[in-house]
Amino acid sequence: MDERRKVFNGVKSQTLVVVLLGIIDLAYFSAMSRLLTKAEFGLYAIAIAVTSILQEITSAGLGSAIIQKKNPSECFISTAFSLSLIICSFSVVLLVLLSGQLSEWLTGSDTLTYPLIILAFTMFFSIINGIGRALYMRELKFLHFGAIQLSAVGLANLCGVCLAYTYRGYGVYAISIALLLNSLFMFVYLFFVRLVHIPLTISRIHIKEIISYGGWLTASGIVRSIYEQVDKLVTVRFLTVAQLGAYNRPAGFLASISGQVNGIFDTILFPVLSDIQDDERKIGRAYQKSTETVIVAAVFFSILVILGSNIIIRIFLGEQWLSLQPVFHVIAVSVIFLFYGRIGDSFFRSLGIVKSYFFVRVIVCCSSVVLIVAGCQYGILGLAFAVLLSRMVDNLVKILFLRRKIAINHADNFICIFKKCLVPLVLCGLALPVKFYYDNVLGDILSIVLFVSFALTVVFFRPHVYGEVINNLVNQTKSKIWIRNQR
Repeated sequence: MDERRKVFNGVKSQTLVVVLLGIIDLAYFSAMSRLLTKAEFGLYAIAIAVTSILQEITSAGLGSAIIQKKNPSECFISTAFSLSLIICSFSVVLLVLLSGQLSEWLTGSDTLTYPLIILAFTMFFSIINGIGRALYMRELKFLHFGAIQLSAVGLANLCGVCLAYTYRGYGVYAISIALLLNSLFMFVYLFFVRLVHIPLTISRIHIKEIISYGGWLTASGIVRSIYEQVDKLVTVRFLTVAQLGAYNRPAGFLASISGQVNGIFDTILFPVLSDIQDDERKIGRAYQKSTETVIVAAVFFSILVILGSNIIIRIFLGEQWLSLQPVFHVIAVSVIFLFYGRIGDSFFRSLGIVKSYFFVRVIVCCSSVVLIVAGCQYGILGLAFAVLLSRMVDNLVKILFLRRKIAINHADNFICIFKKCLVPLVLCGLALPVKFYYDNVLGDILSIVLFVSFALTVVFFRPHVYGEVINNLVNQTKSKIWIRNQR
């Protein structure tokens, strides 16, 4: 099966999974936003920041090493699995022992002691699940693994909502337990179906190769996690826990949706790109098409979020969050840069240039800390602008590093992409006055209808302005309709 067919089949399967996961997540977000306070979301954000960084250290890039390795042997897989068990067991014990001290240092109380312990075991199961996931991704079984995800997430989220509703005031425990159950449910299935058959052996032959790839990837992941969580770890020193929760809830909401969409491309691209990593022409072509498609899609996504912010906040967060619309708009713009960032990550990992990836992360992390500390001086809106700037820096640095590895004219590529983004931006400019004139749900509806009508008109008559992928898709659809009518 050629790369195009692999990507097409993968996109179909992964899109179905992502849509269903997105529906479950939106329902969960909507329920939790009404059951938990801003302070509880702030505490949860701090706990997740700590465990995310530790999880990157612990995972050691072992799952990614399995995907990136061409035709990994059983001995290679068993070595990665055994190392994963040893390292994550040590990390769980460490976090449990330090949970009290971390809670005191971050919040000035023991509030997060037990949530951190819960998340420690969540981390253990998640890391082991990463090996199982890698095996499915290696075999391009996206739909099979997606079914496991859907079942685990659905059951865990339902339990989390029930706990939050029953035990008001203990929302951070409800979210933590839901995460634990999600990883536990997946572990039970993956272990008895796939992982139980992997022998616990460590081969010296493969350790060096795994550590060489996984070591740099782990170092990059640690810095990346610090970069992604720095807004929570730093802001707790400058803003209140309630303010952190007020920022993190809409930011987490949009990041979750964009993460699911990005996951379609990342999940499919990583194993496919790993197979063609030695073919410069195919890599260059894949980079051009993926960046074009993803960035144009990101612009549309952000525009719809901005135009529909009033509706989105009312439905999925609750009316008590409406005052955060300006913050919501800035976060929506920053999501555009999240889309490219995820694609850039896939190319770094797939091409095995993990050492350069580490230096990218160090540069981005240092600049982000400076920007976020400065942004916090102006409240949560300043924080939102700081995160936007840090993501722009992230994209710029990745482009500068990748241009040495991907043999295309990067300047021409992004000028071409910018031209394709101009049309939706102009259409957005026509719809925005309607939104701000009414400044209510009606304004959102009218502006979205106006924007979508203009966008669909352009798609029908001039699909090429949105890029090659959309142009081909529209023309193929038109051809099928014409052939059907002729019959």
